[in-house]
Amino acid sequence: MQTSISDNESVPPAIVSWDEVRIGKLIATGAFSAVYCTDKKDNWSSSSTSLNFDESLSAMFFEDDLEDVLTKATQGSESEFGDPSHSSSDPSLVSEDSRLVLKCLNKSSRSGKTHKAMATRGLINEASILMSLAPHPNVTRLVGVSNDLLHANPDKGFLVFDRIADSLDRILVRWQICPDDQDLSLFGPDIQWKETDLWKQSPLHWRLKHIVLGMVKGLAFLHKNSVLHRDFKPSNVGISYDGTVRILDLGSARRLPVPGGFELTKGVGTRRYMAPEVDRSSRAPDYGYPADVFSFSIVFWEVLTQRKAFDEFRHLTRLEIKHAMYIDKERPRLDLDACAPFRDALLCGWDHEPSVRPTISDMISRIEAELAGDGPLECWQPDEQLRRPSKLYFL
Repeated sequence: MQTSISDNESVPPAIVSWDEVRIGKLIATGAFSAVYCTDKKDNWSSSSTSLNFDESLSAMFFEDDLEDVLTKATQGSESEFGDPSHSSSDPSLVSEDSRLVLKCLNKSSRSGKTHKAMATRGLINEASILMSLAPHPNVTRLVGVSNDLLHANPDKGFLVFDRIADSLDRILVRWQICPDDQDLSLFGPDIQWKETDLWKQSPLHWRLKHIVLGMVKGLAFLHKNSVLHRDFKPSNVGISYDGTVRILDLGSARRLPVPGGFELTKGVGTRRYMAPEVDRSSRAPDYGYPADVFSFSIVFWEVLTQRKAFDEFRHLTRLEIKHAMYIDKERPRLDLDACAPFRDALLCGWDHEPSVRPTISDMISRIEAELAGDGPLECWQPDEQLRRPSKLYFL
């Protein structure tokens, strides 16, 4: 059974329990979470009022001492409740075509005290942020929230999302293997790709219009709503069944400015896409939206060139990679034809200094100008005010 709701419908997430979902096969796993194919046992009633978490859980949204947030996340017995493997539902009853997924703590996160607190905080944070946002076609849609996550047993909770057909990291691998003259269906057979004729005429133009613009508009929406993603990378970019790009996994995201005077934790994200000021060794007092711009610029380069950024570093140690990226300031090659129209944009976007980077909105303007056929903008640079340090960048 295919269950989904149109992107244009503003439907609040339903409050559901384990008894109201069928658990299918495991389809993805991360450091702290597991994602299962799922379906509804009965019709869910969406909440007509705003959903609120217990105030005692609010500490989990911020970057204070983990010991202060362990109590709520680890209270109670080590029961099997909340473990999908012990669900009473029959996985065979969940259709392979189900368009919903359930995200919960994975087995290792449930067994360790500190991991359980961190993983639970991620689920709560993601739900809190998504429930506060209006629907956007380029951001993942939250369909259901576990009542356990809201109240007594947050570590036993789960979230339900619209299922994606594929992720950008897997599609990039296929693009690397297969030439552009292949049919689009080979890169995602379950996806109803848009403008296939445009792909045949200009694969680069198609990638800009249907992949890059979707990514950058999703990030712009988050930034407009004071949300910093903090872990933007190809595996956190999904492609829906109708071919729409969606930004995924807001578990590490934070609202800016962070309430309570807390500083953002350093070292959050993935090294290949991590801005210099986010690295633990950085002396920057804090970081903000330009960190996402840096990450986007690296992913942008990967989509343009169909190559893996910093792939030449794969034989280096972590310390050597950090030195190359943050001391020697190594960046991906720009002498490739696909990079030519965006050379200045990329140079600014991944600049070592956050204050030099353009905003995400600037990036949208630059990409749309190229798609409109206006040609490269000579000596394109971010607005002069972006070159001056501002609270916008150091919240």
